[in-house]
Amino acid sequence: MRQYAAGELLALGECLNPAGRPALQRALRLRDAGPLLALARSQKEAGAELLDVNAHLPGTEEPQLLAWAVQTVQTAGLPLLLDAAEPRAIAAGLEACGGNGVINSVNGTCASMHALLPFAKAYGVPLVAQPWDETGLPDTAEGRFAVAERLLNRAVQMGIPAERLWIDCLALPRATRPEQAAEALRAVSLVRERLGAPALLGISNFSYGIENRETVNREFLRRALEAGVTRPIFNPLQSGMMETLAAFRRNGQ
Repeated sequence: MRQYAAGELLALGECLNPAGRPALQRALRLRDAGPLLALARSQKEAGAELLDVNAHLPGTEEPQLLAWAVQTVQTAGLPLLLDAAEPRAIAAGLEACGGNGVINSVNGTCASMHALLPFAKAYGVPLVAQPWDETGLPDTAEGRFAVAERLLNRAVQMGIPAERLWIDCLALPRATRPEQAAEALRAVSLVRERLGAPALLGISNFSYGIENRETVNREFLRRALEAGVTRPIFNPLQSGMMETLAAFRRNGQ
């Protein structure tokens, strides 16, 4: 089982998600392995170190479809983030990859923690944690940190090492919530400084719905890395993204 240090900087590839990708939606519905493998291999060649895999499509059985997708793309030879809201789908994905994956994701609701933390303990795998609960997503960095801390404490109480909880501080679209970028980045800094936990952020979420997304994504990735993100998830095929990450690593930050 691959072990990940909390401060280890890893590039997570986002492209195996059918949302907004009609060609991938079609491939999943038809169980056409070719497009999935091509996306997995191209992201690996670009420098991705883990691949997010999502198989949520209306009108399909997500557990079976995610298991098939995992079996298909794991031949590319990279660890996978099993991206599903349904616990049955997470279980199917873990079985398909022999328990060698990352759960994406648990949140601070009692139902989610009860359903997914036991999987992480049983399989010994990391899991992404989103800092929202029954009251919703806090508007402030401090509010998100409080939910993240509660999630981490609960995981540790169950015997899950703290470094296995990757906190997703949840970047929201600038087009609708422009003030939230600073809060997400402050939440990252709090998670890294006070909890020492790995911090994840979805870079492309920030630029959704605006023009010049590639330029915006490069700048937001730079800011996220400076704030302390260790698990950025983005499109590694997008111009300049891997170069931005490489420059950050080269400068020893």
